[in-house]
Amino acid sequence: MNHRSRSSAIVALVGACTVSWALTHTARAEAQAPPAPPMPAHGGMGDIPPGHPPMGGGGMGAPMGGMGMGGSMTPPVAAKPDAEGLIHAAGIKFALPSGWTSEIPSSVMRLVQAAIPGDKGKADLVVFHFGTGQGGDAQSNLDRWVAQVDSAEGTKPERDSFDVKAGDASYKVSTVTVPGTLKAGGMGVGVKEAQPGSRLLGAVIEGKGGPWFFKITGPDATVKDAQPAFVKMLKGLRPE
Repeated sequence: MNHRSRSSAIVALVGACTVSWALTHTARAEAQAPPAPPMPAHGGMGDIPPGHPPMGGGGMGAPMGGMGMGGSMTPPVAAKPDAEGLIHAAGIKFALPSGWTSEIPSSVMRLVQAAIPGDKGKADLVVFHFGTGQGGDAQSNLDRWVAQVDSAEGTKPERDSFDVKAGDASYKVSTVTVPGTLKAGGMGVGVKEAQPGSRLLGAVIEGKGGPWFFKITGPDATVKDAQPAFVKMLKGLRPE
């Protein structure tokens, strides 16, 4: 073997040894590294109930828009009342209380969105429907909503339930109201900053084609004043 060949062989051997050492060292470091912390469920806004679609994904219902030609997402549109003044929401219909204004949903997950006026600031109503039997049970969702609020001192969540009969259809409505500080959410879920002096009012409607999820958040006084109209609206539910 001449001098040039011998030099090339030595360089190749040194290179192979270096690569082998680097791979072994990297594997050992990875094995000793602590596991990465788990991602918080629901962006820090409480655990997602079993059966609930992943947050950030699309929901169901025509008013939210859907996949168009070529896989493009059509933008959400504001829900418009029919000739009877009723809003349609994936199998049910209801009348928005006087003064509540239907808006373009800010997320494709929202089936209906409406603004609720008030002297202390407006509140927001949102309605979700993820498909028949989808979205989790009522108790899990009410608990998740409670976890989204740091309750005001000396208060505790108020829960209620009632049945609605509309012809041959029947619905069970479970509600919760929580005053306090609405927590900031993560991963695009919930409000961007904590909002003290707020109130959350939520309802899960169970029945054929459900469940449906109605949720109001906003200034404490506005939501509290809106509660009687909210309950009246839900008691007037009808099937489509």
